[in-house]
Amino acid sequence: MPTDETPFVAYIREWMWRQRPPMTYPSQFAQFLGITKQAVYNWWDGKTPAAQALILIADKTGLSLRELLMLCGYPVPNSLVDKDELMNRLNQSGDRAFTAGEIEQIIRELQAR
Repeated sequence: MPTDETPFVAYIREWMWRQRPPMTYPSQFAQFLGITKQAVYNWWDGKTPAAQALILIADKTGLSLRELLMLCGYPVPNSLVDKDELMNRLNQSGDRAFTAGEIEQIIRELQAR
């Protein structure tokens, strides 16, 4: 693992290598997710994925959304929040990126229901 690799990238790279056949390039992961290669390369360069991307990754890979959120520094709910509800709330604002504080507020609102 490169020393400047983020915990998120290390976690995803490990998952990629466990696949049969292994995914050896970020572009393969992008194709698997159905997103642009540039998005994945941005993550490899240290950019934090949007919460919507983490939900997609969790859906496609079976990886824990909670773990993905934690690895990227997002707030993690103490109680369960339905990921479809969270995705719907995030998608209501189009493609805009959310701050960790905004996501935390949305999670609190969903938990209060």
